[in-house]
Amino acid sequence: GEIVQKYVVTPQLQEIKEQASSGNLNLEQEEIKEIKSEKPFIREEMMTLYAENPDLIGWINIGGENKIIDLPVVQTTDNDKYLVTDFYGGSSKSGTIFADYRNDFTKGTAPDFTILYGHNTTSSTAFSKLSRYYYDKDNPDAGADKTLSFYQKHPTLTFDTLALEGAYKVFAVCLFNTEEKYGEVYNYLRYGQPFKDKEDFNNYVLVIMDRSCVLTDVDLTYGDEILCLSTCYFPISTDLHNTRCAIFARRVREGESADVDVSKA
Repeated sequence: GEIVQKYVVTPQLQEIKEQASSGNLNLEQEEIKEIKSEKPFIREEMMTLYAENPDLIGWINIGGENKIIDLPVVQTTDNDKYLVTDFYGGSSKSGTIFADYRNDFTKGTAPDFTILYGHNTTSSTAFSKLSRYYYDKDNPDAGADKTLSFYQKHPTLTFDTLALEGAYKVFAVCLFNTEEKYGEVYNYLRYGQPFKDKEDFNNYVLVIMDRSCVLTDVDLTYGDEILCLSTCYFPISTDLHNTRCAIFARRVREGESADVDVSKA
């Protein structure tokens, strides 16, 4: 079970995706026709993965070819199933990266506020490496700023949906408490709801940027698509076992360069 999840499933899925990207779908024409009737907007490179699991809604990557995180994203009718289920439906402590069930992916594109969840595991699977944005414990450079170093290497990420490719610029890195006994519990997940209006958007962004441990040069404006990646975080020498580490990014706008000046962070 666990060994299969860690050492076979992820590389296997990456290989399926790479083959499909180069045009090798390994699907019968009838299968392709059926998938297109279900999801008329689906891009060819997502078809083989979708045939493996129709809960597929996208793919998340941090680190490009280095594949620091390089995983499929699914969605179902709750936020529980994929905490303990791998992409193929087997039992797994690492789970699968999944979108909040309240996010709307019915058109194959991301809503204006998307939440993706993943575990932080001792085996460094799922979203474990996300916490490096907060504290890059594996950075061998003794003089490095362990809060900024990972961000400066990876100021952008990609979240491709069934219909569209998407590049995103990271603009905030936050820790959130989830238990009232430790202080205010801020609803950074917004119950998975889209922004009601400009004021709602601006208020949320201001709070997130105020709470961020990283100040970036990334600007935000109403209408930007916001992506929240959430995982558990275990601060050293504390009993705050229910702390969350969340990374916030906004989609690169049409016609905008994906470059970020990390020296200004």
